[in-house]
Amino acid sequence: MFDNPEIDKLIIFALLGMVAVLGIAVIFLAVKKNTYYVDESGNEIPPVSKKQAQARVQQQPVYEEPVIVKQPVEEIDPIESKLQASAVKPANPRGMVVSVIINGQAQQVTLNAFPVLIGRDSSSCGLPISEPAVSRRHARFTLENGNLYIEDVSEHNGTFINGSKLPPLGRSKINAGDKVNLGRAEIIIDKILY
Repeated sequence: MFDNPEIDKLIIFALLGMVAVLGIAVIFLAVKKNTYYVDESGNEIPPVSKKQAQARVQQQPVYEEPVIVKQPVEEIDPIESKLQASAVKPANPRGMVVSVIINGQAQQVTLNAFPVLIGRDSSSCGLPISEPAVSRRHARFTLENGNLYIEDVSEHNGTFINGSKLPPLGRSKINAGDKVNLGRAEIIIDKILY
């Protein structure tokens, strides 16, 4: 077999062809983002198109003042008023308290205005995080229809909430106790202020 140069050439070309096909497959798989995202119940979340993501980024949430109904003091029963006060919350949160943990060091921050951009760029971010794996503009806290959300605004580095990765340019509702991870930084939602 090795005595015939024509057969040797065919074997070499076949091997080179297989190496080329495997190399193209590796490059294709490295470039293709074959990631599946799931919600809390394990259902697959479809990826967000760039057009949908840009529309979300351009939306600005509107802050609505809570409606306060005043009643005369004589008509209010003290026990009933305590029950009503504990059961009724204003329509929108007015802020939140978060703990930012980087390399084991925690810092508590109160956020009072939304949207709040999160990232390394301290000049444009309301919550700057100096951590190399965090993008200059990485994520954003927003307020919409009385709910707080975390949105991924960078397609390069991942944004995780409670261990689940958000789709690139995706978003998720947040509640007190949730944990958001950006690189090696962790943001814990300590309290939502109403």
